[in-house]
Amino acid sequence: MKELKRVVFQYKIDGNTYSVRKPTIKQIRELQNEKDKEEEEQVESSILFLDSLGLPKEVGFSLEDHMIEEIVNDISGSKKN
Repeated sequence: MKELKRVVFQYKIDGNTYSVRKPTIKQIRELQNEKDKEEEEQVESSILFLDSLGLPKEVGFSLEDHMIEEIVNDISGSKKN
């Protein structure tokens, strides 16, 4: 029998380590529904989404935009060219 394990990414931010898991299909669909909002609301939605995956929202709001983008790319499997 094959065992499936959830994927978890580890990030060290300002000396603290955080575990962020990959989203479920349901969570991905919910985030896609949020993409119709204004850019500022999208950023907040992304941070709240990452909070649900393990990165505290207080930490998310303290990050630079490229850091959020990198984490989202990691968990979504997107490659940056």
